[in-house]
Amino acid sequence: ANALIALAAADAAGVKLEDAAVAVREAALPGGRSEIVELRGVTVINDTYNANPASLRAALDLLHAVRGSRRAVVVVGTMRELGTESARLHREAAERVVEDGPDLIVAIGEFADAFESQRGRIGKKKLITGKEPADVADRLRQRLQSGDVMLLKASRGVALERIIPLLWPDAARGEGKGEAHG
Repeated sequence: ANALIALAAADAAGVKLEDAAVAVREAALPGGRSEIVELRGVTVINDTYNANPASLRAALDLLHAVRGSRRAVVVVGTMRELGTESARLHREAAERVVEDGPDLIVAIGEFADAFESQRGRIGKKKLITGKEPADVADRLRQRLQSGDVMLLKASRGVALERIIPLLWPDAARGEGKGEAHG
């Protein structure tokens, strides 16, 4: 959607569509914005740059498009700056995640409480909760399988990307079998 807006703005400013398309294609995004990386047989969608209900829905749509018939793992952390509606918005977002039917849900921070109310719909074996990424890493590592597609989604302040070197310490040193895809 942002790329289309950029192309429309360029067109309105008189930029040739072909030139604008090249610029959009070559634009470098900051890390943690829908980065797709393969780590030890797991496709990781790192969308940890920011989170709000709309961006979570978009990330879940991306997960659905990428996963195909593979297992889906959703790792979500607190969406910050939601104000007085935070608890309600986390609860509604948790319901949406559950409706999408991932094979495993990992909920961190405010999402941990939001998913507890969904535990009956999810099943005990499909939910891992904790306050921080480090609280869930060992349990998540034990449950990951080669071929899984895992979405990481949280607000920047959660620093959810810290879970990657906890799951794959060798990947953090550049030794993992992984390469970024943009």
